[in-house]
Amino acid sequence: MLAFTEPNLGFSVASLETADLVLRVHLSHESLAGMPEVDEETMYDIYAHNVPLRVGRSDLLAAADEWQKGLAAFPER
Repeated sequence: MLAFTEPNLGFSVASLETADLVLRVHLSHESLAGMPEVDEETMYDIYAHNVPLRVGRSDLLAAADEWQKGLAAFPER
């Protein structure tokens, strides 16, 4: 699970196959506002709601490489 300080967004791996994987994008709090099946109580259930995305392994690795290149301009903390 990759989560951020702001709890609206998180990522996890649902399944891993040879050529691709299913990545879960977890949403909570304000990210769910306005969705018909989400009420005030379930909106704050951290990461209970997710969207599965099937991603090709090579595409994901290329995106990770680009992300790393983009982060190079920022100092490590």
